[in-house]
Amino acid sequence: MSYTSTLRIQLDKPLLRDTDRGDSCQTENGTGSPYYKERLSAKEGEDEKSIGESKQPGALHVQTVRKEGRCAAGTQTERRKVTSVEMFSSRAVTTSDRFLTLILELSPQNGSGLYVRRVLRPDTTLTVLSTARENKTPMREESTHVGKTNPMPLSATTVPKESSSTQPSAPPSRFESPSTSITHGPVSPKRKPNKTGDSLKIVDGVDQIKARVGDKVELHCGIQGTTPIAATWLRNKKQVTEGPRISVHTSDMESRLVIDQVCEDDSGCYTLYVQDRTGNVQHHTSLTVVEHPSPPSGKPLVSATQPSSLTLSWSGPCYDGGSAVVSYWIEMKCTKKEEDGWKLLTDSCVNTSYRVEEGLQPGGQYQFRVRAANAHGVSEPGEESDIVAMLCAGDEETEGEGSNGYTNVSVNTTEHFNDFYIQLEKLGMGKFGQVYKLKERSTGKICAGKFFKARTQKEIQGARVEVELMNKLHHPQLVRCLSAFQEPGRVVMVLEYIAGGELFERIVADDFEHTEVMCVEYICQILNGVAYMHHQSIVHLDLKPENIICLNTVSNQVKIIDFGLARELDPHVPMKVLQGTAEFVAPEVIAFEPVGFTTDMWSLGVICYILLSGDSPFQGNNDMETMQNITSACWDFDDETNALLSETAKDFVKRLLQKNMRSRLTAVQALDHPWVQHKCVSKTKTLSKERIKKFLARQKWQKTGKAVLALNRMALLSAKSDNNTTSTHTDGSHDCQQVSMHLQEQLQAAPVFSTLLKDQVEVVGSTARFQCHIEGFPDPEVLWFHAGSPVQECRRLQIEYEDTGSCALIISDVLLTDSGVYTCRASNTQGEIESSAKLTVHSLLAERRAKESTQ
Repeated sequence: MSYTSTLRIQLDKPLLRDTDRGDSCQTENGTGSPYYKERLSAKEGEDEKSIGESKQPGALHVQTVRKEGRCAAGTQTERRKVTSVEMFSSRAVTTSDRFLTLILELSPQNGSGLYVRRVLRPDTTLTVLSTARENKTPMREESTHVGKTNPMPLSATTVPKESSSTQPSAPPSRFESPSTSITHGPVSPKRKPNKTGDSLKIVDGVDQIKARVGDKVELHCGIQGTTPIAATWLRNKKQVTEGPRISVHTSDMESRLVIDQVCEDDSGCYTLYVQDRTGNVQHHTSLTVVEHPSPPSGKPLVSATQPSSLTLSWSGPCYDGGSAVVSYWIEMKCTKKEEDGWKLLTDSCVNTSYRVEEGLQPGGQYQFRVRAANAHGVSEPGEESDIVAMLCAGDEETEGEGSNGYTNVSVNTTEHFNDFYIQLEKLGMGKFGQVYKLKERSTGKICAGKFFKARTQKEIQGARVEVELMNKLHHPQLVRCLSAFQEPGRVVMVLEYIAGGELFERIVADDFEHTEVMCVEYICQILNGVAYMHHQSIVHLDLKPENIICLNTVSNQVKIIDFGLARELDPHVPMKVLQGTAEFVAPEVIAFEPVGFTTDMWSLGVICYILLSGDSPFQGNNDMETMQNITSACWDFDDETNALLSETAKDFVKRLLQKNMRSRLTAVQALDHPWVQHKCVSKTKTLSKERIKKFLARQKWQKTGKAVLALNRMALLSAKSDNNTTSTHTDGSHDCQQVSMHLQEQLQAAPVFSTLLKDQVEVVGSTARFQCHIEGFPDPEVLWFHAGSPVQECRRLQIEYEDTGSCALIISDVLLTDSGVYTCRASNTQGEIESSAKLTVHSLLAERRAKESTQ
């Protein structure tokens, strides 16, 4: 049978104390001792029985009350039979303006004990009270802090941990000898609390390092974290392997990657991953190995030969030495005079073509070679040109283009394409057909094949026109046509294979430093190619980033490809077109007005704008909105880009993006612009690549028409930036997880005590503290034992386990029975370890004398 009783405490009057005179009550006499008069009402109509009483000032005094509210004192004998109640929690209470009310359910237990449970109300939580058995010495009572607090977790079986602010209302007599001082039973291992805040950090990390070839490089990062700490270095997402030249030194305070005699292959993005038990963090450092450039690739080509002048053109170096090429040195030698050596013509040419007008004699024979120069030196000379024989006075140019290394291609209709080339994987596709990688059977040389659909006469004629146009476009910045075949149903154009990928893909690479100087170098090359096209009266009409391709993955040399929409202009016959890519077409194309050479210059202006800012100046939500923006010709740089760019760069773009095609710069005028001539160019400010990454992601989406793919691409590109935060894109996330798992394996360690327990000597009533420090990963679980039995936390016994690894057992109000050996046991998946110490408790002098007198 159980009983429900109500405990009410009056709050608005001085606290009352019961007397031995039945149910009469007296007002506190002013001693100032805080105590309560509390009453319980019996629900079942049972006779009143006192639950407990204490005569100590401030002790909890409990009395029963009838349901009607009449007082009944109860006899002294009855009061002794019932044990005092020890509250383990006083958080969940309800209050009104005058009373604090607590509803309790009392249930008899086997062994003459009482189980007291707080009855749940809508605005309160459960409070569990525990009673001592009647046949044992009563445990002393505790006062509780009464008031409104945050509700505790609801549990009917778990005794809540006492608040650290709980204080005993009346200390027990020093002469009491409790039957037990430590509660034994099933105990859960103690764990470290969760680490709060961002504890693991990388400090003093450097974002960019430049080093010359042969130097010793040290990539250093300081570490602030919680031991143990593991770290690893990655280069371009591949783990750095130590060797004769490379060594890694990691401690709890720092990590250093040392590279002796650094070389070109050491360039790249280095990432330091650091892991401790709280998490992981990473830092990116870009290492650029700088030196003088490699020599210009290929032989210089000669064109526009006159009796005393010629035009020299060449290709840039495959490797710029880690720094932008700022000029080219051109050298000449007269082959008729063996005693004459190489003579420097100029050391300040900023383009990849040069008009030689001095030092040449009619009828003479000359050779040329070119060197590339950057801020760190001048390259070795490139290949020597073929011997050029100058024309005699009055002669016209008779040289064929074959002397320049190019050949005119005619469409082969008698032989089969497959007899000369092996068709490999597909490289791309478009409206015209598809592009495949090819391998020449006789030489093994890799080429590209453009396969046209040619079922109708119109389709065949379109393919032939492109071949004829390319026969006139023999320039280092323009892709070369090597051969062509016509077969039933198709025309195959064989082109030189360019393996470097799109220009913008090269720019967003981790090892590329995007600056205004680099933009000038690329625009110069494009201008040279466009100027040559226009000189041949050909307009491209489809200039866009996809058609600007890098020669290889490390070269800064670019070529213009895809002349499928190119046309030859007749100055006497206006030509109107309605074709091209919406984002890059000029206003006159949209208006269906005659086009001209400056139509290409508008497209080049859009490319230059994107190259400098990463944004597209006229991009709308759809093609119609984009064309409306182009027609209005309203554009501007955003504030961030405007602050980074030089005035000459902004002026260059402004002179290209003119709505009136007659107001735009021509290709030749653009080559003479101060910005292209490297005058007043910002050489130190790094331009942001993040917008270009997003631009590329949008272009991919427009090509595929699948928004999901675009979103994944954007996430991939956005996560490469760094910041020193954790990566979120799919591939990078996978790499980061793998590295983190690898580092966690390195951190695995069995528990160890860096500080052992020490023996303690205390007196009755004092506080004993056993302190140790535990290390290990995963975080060890801790159990405490007293004389071989587990120690369970209670009011007097507290276990503190801090996130730093410091662990302590605190015994308050030490009793004689607390003496003995205490053991701390720490364990994790890697092992287990123990440390023990002895507690010796001495009684107080007053107690010893009292015992002696009693004896």
